Amino acid sequence: MSDITMCTSIDCQLAKKCYRKLAEKNLYYQSFAEFKHENDKCEGYMPINIYDDKMDSSN
Repeated sequence: MSDITMCTSIDCQLAKKCYRKLAEKNLYYQSFAEFKHENDKCEGYMPINIYDDKMDSSN
């Protein structure tokens, strides 16, 4: 479960690679926001691979 603000954007080019868009949501307590994005830049972009690397190194 994610303790982050999830993204609600539907037309962002980075959505398929963004942790904010793809992380598991808490059904009862979750914050959401639509982040500003243009072309291949987004103010809320969080690459998925950063979080995969952290999970692998914690084991």
